[in-house]
This record gives sequence, structure tokens and C-alpha cells, in this order.
Amino acid sequence: MNNNVVRYRNVISLLAIVRKWKIDEREATTMQEEAQLLQMIGNRAGYPREKTIFQLFEEQAERTPDQPALVFGDRQLTYAELNERANRLAWTLRAEGVQPDQPVCIMIERSLDLIVGLLAILKAGGAYVPIDPGYPAERIRYMLNDSGANILLTRGGVSGHPDFSGKMVRLDDPQAYDGNGSNVGPAAGPNHLAYVIYTSGSTGKPKGVMVEHRSVVRLVKHCNYVALGETTRILQTGAIVFDASTFEIWGALLNGGRLYLVNNEVILHAEKLKEAIRRYGITTMWLTSPLFNQLSQQDSTLFGGLHTLLVGGDVLSVPHVNLVLRDNPRLAIVNAYGPTENTTFSTTHPIVGVQTEPVPIGRPIRYSTAYVTDRSMKLLPVGIWGELLVGGDGVARGYLNFPELTAEKFVDNPYRPGERCYRTGDLVRWRADGTLEYKGRIDGQVKIRGYRIEPGEIESQLAKVEAVREAIVVAREDESGQKQLCAYFVADRAFTASEARSALAQELPAYMIPSHFVQLEQIPLTINGKVDRKALPAPEDRLDTGAEHAAPATELEAKLAEIWQRILGVPNLSVLDGFFDLGGHSLKALALMTEMEKAGCYATLTDIYHYNSIRALAAYLQSATEQEHLQEHLIETKEELISWLNRETESVYELVSYRVRDFLHETKEIYVLYCDTAGEDRVESLVRMMNGKVAKALLPHYIVPLHQRIETDPNQTIDEEVFCRRLGLTRMEADEVAAVRGQLQDDYEQTDRWIKTGQVTRVYPLGAIQQMQIKFHTPPSLVFFKLDEYADYALLDRAYAWLVQHQGQLRSVPVQGEPGVCWKEYALPSARPPKLSLIDVSGRDPSGPFMDMLQDFVENTRYVGEHILYQMVVLKRNLREHYVIGLLHHVLCDRVTTEVIERQLVSCYRSLLQGQAPPSEEVKPFAQYVHQIQHGPRGITEQEWISAFELETFQRSKRDILRRMAHRTSDEALLFNVNIPAKEHSLGAALSVYTKGLQTYLAANHLPLLFLYDGRRYEEASYYNTVGEFIDFVPLLIDARLHQDEMLRTVRTRLDLLKDNNINFMHLLTDPACRGHWDRTKELVQFGEQYEYLDLFMFNYLGNSTKEHLQESLFDDTVVKQPNPLPIYSLFNCIAASHADGFIFSIRCSYKIDAEEVRAAFHEAACAEYGKC
Repeated sequence: MNNNVVRYRNVISLLAIVRKWKIDEREATTMQEEAQLLQMIGNRAGYPREKTIFQLFEEQAERTPDQPALVFGDRQLTYAELNERANRLAWTLRAEGVQPDQPVCIMIERSLDLIVGLLAILKAGGAYVPIDPGYPAERIRYMLNDSGANILLTRGGVSGHPDFSGKMVRLDDPQAYDGNGSNVGPAAGPNHLAYVIYTSGSTGKPKGVMVEHRSVVRLVKHCNYVALGETTRILQTGAIVFDASTFEIWGALLNGGRLYLVNNEVILHAEKLKEAIRRYGITTMWLTSPLFNQLSQQDSTLFGGLHTLLVGGDVLSVPHVNLVLRDNPRLAIVNAYGPTENTTFSTTHPIVGVQTEPVPIGRPIRYSTAYVTDRSMKLLPVGIWGELLVGGDGVARGYLNFPELTAEKFVDNPYRPGERCYRTGDLVRWRADGTLEYKGRIDGQVKIRGYRIEPGEIESQLAKVEAVREAIVVAREDESGQKQLCAYFVADRAFTASEARSALAQELPAYMIPSHFVQLEQIPLTINGKVDRKALPAPEDRLDTGAEHAAPATELEAKLAEIWQRILGVPNLSVLDGFFDLGGHSLKALALMTEMEKAGCYATLTDIYHYNSIRALAAYLQSATEQEHLQEHLIETKEELISWLNRETESVYELVSYRVRDFLHETKEIYVLYCDTAGEDRVESLVRMMNGKVAKALLPHYIVPLHQRIETDPNQTIDEEVFCRRLGLTRMEADEVAAVRGQLQDDYEQTDRWIKTGQVTRVYPLGAIQQMQIKFHTPPSLVFFKLDEYADYALLDRAYAWLVQHQGQLRSVPVQGEPGVCWKEYALPSARPPKLSLIDVSGRDPSGPFMDMLQDFVENTRYVGEHILYQMVVLKRNLREHYVIGLLHHVLCDRVTTEVIERQLVSCYRSLLQGQAPPSEEVKPFAQYVHQIQHGPRGITEQEWISAFELETFQRSKRDILRRMAHRTSDEALLFNVNIPAKEHSLGAALSVYTKGLQTYLAANHLPLLFLYDGRRYEEASYYNTVGEFIDFVPLLIDARLHQDEMLRTVRTRLDLLKDNNINFMHLLTDPACRGHWDRTKELVQFGEQYEYLDLFMFNYLGNSTKEHLQESLFDDTVVKQPNPLPIYSLFNCIAASHADGFIFSIRCSYKIDAEEVRAAFHEAACAEYGKC
């Protein structure tokens, strides 16, 4: 009874714990339970723990020298032959200086030589580092460099890597084998490294797991989960880079058994695999669960000759397990679970009888332990979900070159002194029968449209649908880089998307319903037998339209949907679609905020960023409204505010609003609170009082003494300079302004020095566009946005530090390297984090010298040398208005970067204000992008892309136009705008007007454009959350005679080709590090020695801004002449933007032309396009 009482509260909160893994003190085990748990957690028993892998193999070779050890096809090696051949190679490696713990890379396909090489490396004292020859060159380069290996074993056609400067030993070369075949004197002991296997890393870089000899010996000697002996015959199915090969290779060779090798085509083909099992008398085999599912589906009897089949790597499919057990009654199936970090297997479970529930992962294997804990590493009782910690002699040494991650994941065992544990990140629980049940990854979510989603949960629910046999859910990107959930499934009958969606809707919230459902004959697998996600086909249907959409469910959602459709120009959207996924950016967010205010929906820019779907935003607005009713009523009128202040302070106040035209020429309402005294302390006290009590829209911008009250007509608009002067605010003197300018410089230098105190984490080349920009001393790019609130500067600084931590380009400096400039990236130092430079002019008139200085700071700052190339500043204009100003060298910044910085900084700040963790979104390193692009095109030949992009005609058109304009070159550049009224705002409309305007002016039908592509998606990778300059200049031959729909279709087709085949023209044509020569392409698309022909016709579409009308915007009819700032000779370099009632084409031209004639040609083209003028 007492135990039931103690456990009662735990049962009540079980569901919340399973959902969110928030472990309460109430779930901590009692002392009695803890004793029971430690009884079943694992055990230590005797095994040859003081011996190494090669010593045990040598002992076995002495016992059974003539026993076959290794078989591949019609070739085999006995134990004596394998030992002798490995010895000869080991002596060679020892002569090359191999020592204990020294990594030696081996890059060989499955073969006898592969096993010889592994054993020889161990005998020489080293640790083998397996590399798949089929890996991308960049991954191979990374593993060679990161491992620190100076010896690489290869053979046959495997050529290693061009950047590897160490010793290469070819195992098919007789010279690689020493004449001495005797055992090499042992150099390594049981605590030295046996191998380093690289696994995927959450940072985007693979990480090497360091495993010692003792851990492997513990896995395969005297084990209790499978019988291993001299009659054992194991078929190796795992790739050498997959840690299951550890069990397969050493499980056979350290126990006198035979190891059989076959080609991948045998492993993946049920009929051929069945024949191999029969022919070789295989007794024991390992398969990943997806491969097991696929093979058993093809032939459920193929495992009949086996004694034991170990399956793992993914959650087991109960229907497939039951099918195989039914058709192979003598077969023992073992569910084997374990991370690489605990040497292959940690727990196992023999599967007996028909399974009706998820198959558990079992109990710890011998010499291992397992614990289910909360976040404080307290043991959890039976039935409570928590993180699995695995311990014992299988725990790896750690991650190579990742000391911080090692310290985080490999921890001291709090229950067994002297033992270490590995934190798996897997969510499990103890069952009443003493076995462990696996649920999924704690951190395995994907982020779709702002929601964190566990694909495994969707897969589990889909697998429960009748007739569905297998299910995989992944996040995919469409042509625009938008992530969507896609469900792939195998079923016994045809399913419609509606059926699948309806079934899931009964169990899952709407945002977890996949947008696409694809039914397959079978799930594609990799050579390791795991799901090959890259081979999953792209969905052809769009299930996020029409009836499949999530329609507005409330009146508020419907109101917001109407506004979003109008602002974003999307006629049919889902309330789950993300604002930025629909093409939104900072300008549209401002327009959206304005329109929402008109409709009575009050949200800040930060709210739109943070709750970036209609459903999320509506829920937030509804919650905020309800919260306001529950809490103290917000003060929303002047009368309420004055009355409240009088009661609280017993002083006299007056709140007056004024219409003021600010330095941006915007008219706004400024609130001034007048009071009897307004000293600095009094102002700060009043600000603290009002913050959170007074509606944001009513918060005063200024607090000044009553005797300085301004008398004016409330309908009159006052210039800010006059307003400040009448309010008694004085201009800053020249010496004060100089001091602020000096402080900005000091802050920059201090941040630069601070960044450089961090450890250098990587050095890599600049992108090709960056190599160009670094040569030009152009004005910096500007990040500029407003926070209209009483700011918390400490939280702003924390948000800024978070941004710097997550964006490698903000922790990088350019250094001279070979063949060009490189980035040196630093880790975030642990000392004082960086702060935003704060300029506080809230008590002064900012006009005059200060604004002159600020303008000079923005326009004339240049970042040069080996220093950081940016600075972030907060300008406090008054108590409420804060402007965040970021100056970034153009090598760091393109349009997307400005939005990334604003979105991430503001979103993090908003989260901190609400006491929440900063939002999590994947930020791929810029270095990954550079390395990916430097691979050059993949899956396409040079002639194929020359044809697809019509580069032959492109060159002829360019030469013809240059010849015609040769006599009109100029040392000056003309800058002018062309205003085109239009109701349609789209890339297609803008491109059509631009090209048809040029067609009219130049009398040319074919235009050789350089189209600015944002360069942030190639193959499966997208970089839309990463700071950096990604721009690529894509040569597009445009036929101006085409209708805009057909024209846009041809553009998108070529851009898709570019993305899918990893083509980046700037790298391909200008970067010496780009693999391949592409001489013909360079001849056809000439950028010039100094990029002088880079933007003959350059088109850059910035998107929409509905905030301004043309007559109020940047449009004017002037023509500005200025010296050509760059060696680039532009003919029609165009930046196109659409506003509320039309387009503005901002054009730069380095040729002698008549701007009015150009304008007339564009208007003529627009009239013809739209049918009216």
C-alpha cells in the first residue's frame, strides 16, 4: 500500500513526461526501487579484458592454423595465412612509424585485403580509420585531415585524395609486404585505440568515435547474446564504415569461426542472399531492420538456414518479425541495439513467440550496463520514459577532436565509481519484465513551418493504419527551399492521400500531418541497409492545396488569412504555411503588421517573426487577449495612465501626443509625458513602472519637466529637428560626437580582439563571389530595423551573443592563403560575450553633427585586413525607439543575410523576454557550402549544361551587343530609375518588363542576362538560415519574345538544373579550387580578368514591398552621374523591386545612353504587355 501511495502522483503525470520529457522530482525512484533497478541494470563477468584484438587473434591462429578464417568467392585464407600476411604488412607499417593510438586510414572496398589491412594496422599498434571509397571527395578529405592520419591504405583503382600529403600504401602492391611473417611485438595494450569510426554529426561535420581494444573484446568474447565459436560462420553484411562490422569481423575471427564476404548485390537481393546462406552454411548474420523488412518481404523463408539473426539499427517492424518467425520456426531472432559510442551492441532481446507490442531492445549485454535517467541523471522507475545511459567496458574513449562534446556525452557513472557512461539521447523506459522499450530520439525532431516534429511519431501512427507495412517520414524542400513533411509508405493495397491523411488526423495534430504521401513498392536502402533518404523520390502531387489544406478554423484565423493573401499575393494558402516560406521578408512583415493593426490585430514585427504561421499567430493573439483579461488590465488611454501615475506617485502629469516627421521622412505619433520633475533617476523609475503595465502604443517617447511643455496645433506636423529644439533638447557638440565615433571604433576593435581569443576551429577558402568582393572597397551592406518598445539591453546583448555563436561568418576573419584569401573561423570564446554598441541620444537632439557622423559611419566605414568584417550597433533615439544597425562587408552579406540577422536576433530576443529558450533552427556552416560548391558539377557533363543554358548563343548575343556598344563606353556610370505602374507583382512580370524594355531599346530579341540567383540551395542542402554571401551569377539567354509565363518557366527549368547538379557558375569560372577545368564554358561565359564584363546585363529581383506607393517611394526622374566605382562596365545592371502600385527598375549603366529613351522603351514594352498605358 505504501508503495502505491508513493507512486500515485507519478502515474498522474506520466503522459506529460512521455510527451515532453520533463522529469519531476515525483518521478525519482525510491531507495528500494533504486536497489532493484541496479540489480537488473547490468553486470560484470570475466572475459580476457587484459588482451588486445590482435593478441586474441594470434592465439586463435596458433590453435587452429589450418582452419579457414576468411572466404570471398573462390578465394580463402586460413588463420595461419591471414596471420602471416597481416604480419608482413604490419612490419611495413611499423617501419613507417606507426605507434599506439595513431590513426591509420584504410580506404578499400570489401575484400580479403581489407581484412588483412585492418588486422595489420592493429598489429602495428595503430588504430584503423575506415573510409568508404564511394564517399564524396570532400568527406574523404575531411576524414583524412580530422583523423590526423599520415598513412592511407588503398588498393586497385582507389586513388586516395589529391590533398592527402601523407604516405599511401597500396595493398595490391607486393612491395607493401615485408619479408618477415612472424608476429610483430605488441606495442598497443587493451586501453589503446583499436579504431576510429566516423558518424554523422549534428554540426554538419562527421565526428570520429574512438574505440579501444578492450571494448571490442568485451563485445565478442564470452558474450551472452549469441553463440560464437569455431563452428560459427558469419556473413558480413555491414559496410566497414558501419560499426556492425566490428561484431561481424571480430566475432568470427576471435572465436575461431569463418568470416564470409560477398558483394553488395548479393546482400540486397533476396534470392542471391538465400543461395549464399545455403551455399556457405552461414549460421549467424546481422541485418539492419529496414534491410530485414525488405528482404523478408521478398522471401520470408530465406533465413531458414541460419541459427541466429541479429537485427537492429532502427525500430523493428512487428509484422515482419512475426512473418519471419512463422516461416522459420528454428530461427533465433535477436533485437540488437547500441550506438557506435558503446561499441556496436549495448542491449539485446531474443524475440520469442508472436509479437503484439513494440519489440523491446532488451537487457544490457554482459560487461555492459544501462540506466534510464532524468535530465539530472537520477534513476527513473519502471514505466517512466527517460534518457538511456549505457555504461560498462564498451563505452568509447570519446570523440576525436571534440573535447567539449566528449565531456557532454561521456560522463562519470554516478552509480558505479570508476565507470563511464554514454548519454545516448534515446528515449526509453524499463518494462515490468526487466527489458527496455525504445521510443525514439529525444532530439530527433525536424522543424517544419515553425513546429518541432518527431518524424518517428508520425511513422508509428502511419504504420498502425491497416494494410500499411512500412512508413518513413522525412522533411523535404521544394523548388523554393521550403521544407515540408513527406510520408513514404509501403502497403498491401493502394491508398489515396485523403485516406492516409484522414487516418493520421485521428491521432495527430494538424501540423504533424504530412503535406505529401508517396506510396512505394519498397523503401530504398543504402549499402549499410539503412533507409536511403536521398533515393526517396520527390512527391509529384501537392497535397497542401484545395481540400487538403488546413483551412481557417476560427474567425480570427480567417481574418488573418485574408490579410496574408493580400500582402503576400498568395491566393490559396494554408493556416500552417510559414510567413517566410510563402516569400515573406522584412518589408512584407512591416506591411503585414500595418494591415493587421487596421483590422484590430495588434502584433509587433517580432511577433510575426516568432509566430510565423496564421495558426500560430492567431493562437498567440488569442492567448495574449485571454492573458490580459486574467491579469491586471493594461492601461490603454491617456486618462487611465495619468490617473494611475497620480495615484502611484502623488505627482502631477500630463501626456501629450505630437505628429512628428523623423529623419526617415516618416510621420509618426510621438508621446511626451510631462511631470513636475524629470531627473535621470526619476525617468528610469517611471520607465520601470510603466513597462508591462501600459500598452506599448501608449508608452511615452520622452519624459520632460512640465515647464518645457510644447504648445502646438495637434493636427500640425513638426519636423523632428524643430520638435527636439522646442522640447529643450540640445544638439551634441563636435567633441561629444567625436567621442561617440571613437567609442564605436573602440567597440569594434575590442570585439575583434575578443573573437580572436577563441580557438581556431577551421580554415577554408572564401567563396568565389567573396573572392571578388574582397577585392572591391565598396560601402558596407546595411542591416537596419526598429524595435519600438522599452528595451532590455542585457537581453539584447544575450540575443546578439547567441547570433554570433550560431553564425560562423560572424566569428571569422579573412587571412591570406593559397591560392587566395581564406576564412579563419574561431570558436566562441568562453570569456565575456560580445555586446552591441549602444549609442544613447534619447536626451539629445540627434540632428546636425551627430547625424552627419552617423551617415559618415554608415557610408564610409571600410573593413580591411585580418579583422572581423562587421559591427552591430543599437541607436537609442528616445525612450521607445531603438534602431539596430549592422554594417557588414559585402563578403558577408546578401539580401537573405540581412533578413537572417534580423529574424534570428529579434526572435531570440523575444524568446528571452518571455523566459523561453531561443528558437532552434538548423544553421548549416558557410564552410559546408564552400566545400560543396568546390566539388563542381555532379551528374552532368559540360556539354550538357552548355546546351541546356544555350551558352553558344549566349556568347554570340553578348559579342554582338558589345560590338554595337563599343564606341559608347564611358568612364562615368549613370544611375536612374524607371517607374512602371503595374498591378501584378511577381518575378515573371518584372523580368518580362525588363527584357521587353531592352528588346525595344536595343532592337534585340535574345538577351544574354546574368541572373542573380541567391545560391542557397544545391542538391539536398539549403542554407537559408546562414549568414554569408551566396550570390551566383547565372548566364541565362532570354528570348524577349516569349510570354512572361513561358519566359519564367525556362528560367526556373535552368535554375532547377543548376540546383540539382551542384552548378555554381562563379566557382566554376573563377575559383581555382573548383575541381575540373571547364575551358569551353569559360570561353563562352567571360567575366573578364577584372570582372569587367560581369554585369553587362545583370538582373536582380528583390521582391515586393507593399509599404510604399510609387509616388511616395524612391522613384524620381533624375539621372545621377558618378565615376565608375568598379572596373565593371555595366550596360543595364538592374535591381527590380515591386511596390504597391508598380515596379521600380533601378539601373546602372557605364555606357553613353539616353536615360529618357530607355524609360520610354520600358513604358512602351509595359503598354504592350499589359494592353494599356
